[in-house]
Amino acid sequence: MITSPYISTQGFAGHRDYMVYVYLVNKDKKGTIGAGWLAYKDSSNIIRKLSLVYVGDSRYPAAVHNLTVDVSSQTWIDATVRQNAVNSNCWTASTYGQTYNWCFDPKLTNGTAAGSNARSKELYSVGVSDMPGLFDQLKFYDWNIRDWRYFSESNNYKCSSTGGYVLDWLAKYSNAPGNAQIDKVGTGPRTYTTDECTNDQDIWIPYPYE
Repeated sequence: MITSPYISTQGFAGHRDYMVYVYLVNKDKKGTIGAGWLAYKDSSNIIRKLSLVYVGDSRYPAAVHNLTVDVSSQTWIDATVRQNAVNSNCWTASTYGQTYNWCFDPKLTNGTAAGSNARSKELYSVGVSDMPGLFDQLKFYDWNIRDWRYFSESNNYKCSSTGGYVLDWLAKYSNAPGNAQIDKVGTGPRTYTTDECTNDQDIWIPYPYE
């Protein structure tokens, strides 16, 4: 969902990333490819929102932020990251107005983790900064069954709510056992205030960690 976060710093230094992504790792080789949208405050103090493809590749010194279409007028956008073929090191990230292809090191053939992310370059202060984000109908593609599955159909999930932010599980759409409500999640604070990230681990976050 496209929202208007509070951003105090003008320019790219204070941007927020909202995306679904895949994290890949093999020893010293790492990679991330994500799709979604980015928000930043321009020189006129207007928060701009652009469609985003994010690529982090350990072969290169910095992450790629491919920004194209202004999505400020949009309410919802679809974002997808997909492996091009079984055991392929090439991936396709699709978001509003753009599709982006990237091939990683051949040793990076499988996604270690699939996730959603609402991340800030700014530090959190109580009652000042917020980063409302809503991800609905989170799914991952299972090559074994050749179909999409809801996140809550897998019990092997991680979440991170460090830095003062919260992760609020809002709904689940699958029949998975337990309380793994991770098909629709909200991130806060301010908009969402209940932290249900009980398995809090700051690992497998998008690479590089910016």
